[in-house]
Amino acid sequence: MADAGTEITTYDELVSLVGTPLQRVAHKDRKSLLPIHHEWLAASPFCLVATSGADGSCDVSPKGDPAGFTHVVDDHTIAIPDRPGNRRVDGFSNLLANPHIGLIYLVPGRGDTLRINGTARLLRDAAYLDDLVVRGHRPVVVVEVHVEQVFFHCSKAFLRSQLWEPQAWHDPLPSRAQIAKLLERPEDPIEELQTYYGPEYARRLYWRCVEAGGRPARRAAHLVALRPGRRRQLDLERHHRIAQLGVGDCEDADREQACVAGVADRHGSDRDTGWHLHDRQQRVHAVEVLQAPPGPRSLAAG
Repeated sequence: MADAGTEITTYDELVSLVGTPLQRVAHKDRKSLLPIHHEWLAASPFCLVATSGADGSCDVSPKGDPAGFTHVVDDHTIAIPDRPGNRRVDGFSNLLANPHIGLIYLVPGRGDTLRINGTARLLRDAAYLDDLVVRGHRPVVVVEVHVEQVFFHCSKAFLRSQLWEPQAWHDPLPSRAQIAKLLERPEDPIEELQTYYGPEYARRLYWRCVEAGGRPARRAAHLVALRPGRRRQLDLERHHRIAQLGVGDCEDADREQACVAGVADRHGSDRDTGWHLHDRQQRVHAVEVLQAPPGPRSLAAG
């Protein structure tokens, strides 16, 4: 049996081991954002979001977007947009029970980081949401944070780890596709997973998958043929399922029509058939069609 070790159980015992901080370190935090904090947030493309549930369980989630993705509402409030992901909502669920949140903002190449602690609420709409659109994607959830503590953290951890030093980067690990095959999608061929996590994966970052009724779908959505000119739904024997590889938010209507037309052409569909996607609230972008049998039920979005 392994040695259980000697546990530290009191604050005084902890301080006796690690010492006390310098006065300038102990009192460096602020209660609101200063201009330098605004500058940092404008330069940062990535942050870590820490939350805790009512039962004390914890979660840390990465968030990334183009630099400046965090919207500064005022010196006491910031907002972090959510983007399409795995929909586990672990951190969001925690915030519904316990609003306390911790953030660390990174700037590539910099060892120092910006830390923000406060309380958060989840918003489905806000006056500033249109300012958070990226590549045609308007967030459906925003984490709005009331800032209670903000300070800069030194670079020692990054220097010790050589995190930004390319010569220290060594990757002996299995690929993302191999890990997915091992733990998450053992039934899928490795070739399919390698394609899924290949170069196209980056192009789908802002795409939102939908299934019949407009609900999120993990792997498929439905495409229904409409006769050109009449714009009415054909009998549903003409519908196709499209994989997650091919569903997402288009940046504009012209691109959507071009992409959907490309699907029909590549897969030998009738040249005189117009293609239209049911979910019109979020334009979707088709890339790859999977074979599906005819079906009698309506796929119209709810």
